[in-house]
Amino acid sequence: MKNDILIPGILEYIRSTVRAKNEDMHDYAKKHDVPSVEPETGELLRLLASVLKPASVLEIGSGIGTSTTYIKQGFPSAKITGIDHNPNRIAVAKTLCIELENVEFISESAVAYLNRTAETYDMVFIDSVKRIYPLMWQTVKSRVNKGGLVIFDDVLLFGMLAMETAEVSKKYRQGRDELLNFIEEIKNDMPASSTLLPVGSGVLLVNF
Repeated sequence: MKNDILIPGILEYIRSTVRAKNEDMHDYAKKHDVPSVEPETGELLRLLASVLKPASVLEIGSGIGTSTTYIKQGFPSAKITGIDHNPNRIAVAKTLCIELENVEFISESAVAYLNRTAETYDMVFIDSVKRIYPLMWQTVKSRVNKGGLVIFDDVLLFGMLAMETAEVSKKYRQGRDELLNFIEEIKNDMPASSTLLPVGSGVLLVNF
């Protein structure tokens, strides 16, 4: 879907300034029409991982492992658990990320996984179905270590959050309204603090 967050030409310029990384994964995602973080979002993840140096990372909606790879490039020592409900994507991730150490991919719902484990995390990246973001927040926030970071992807819904309701396709209206409510919920959820960035299709950072 077309990203309307940035004015025409700016996205292309931003990408031209970034050294190409993980092109094989981006090409695979485009060729097979599977979700994958955009290059600038991946670069943000890499930078955040290099600064935060998370010992433990949870990815919800890890897909084919593109975001996993960026995080590992930022902090190679991180232990990463990638969860995705789609077994086919998990199978691809295991192949594409076979050389990455201390990474585990699991095909399971995030709620089911978190209900059966007691792990806590320094960094959580969430890139799943947008309507479950409120549930994901309530589920993961008690599992984030002090000083940790939760990252939600695509929260600006390709620019639709800034549109009038009549301008938004009926297909996306419910999701748009739910994301608007979710952002308000995060903003008012103390003691966490949050920052919304116009990177990719919108990235929401929440730290403790």
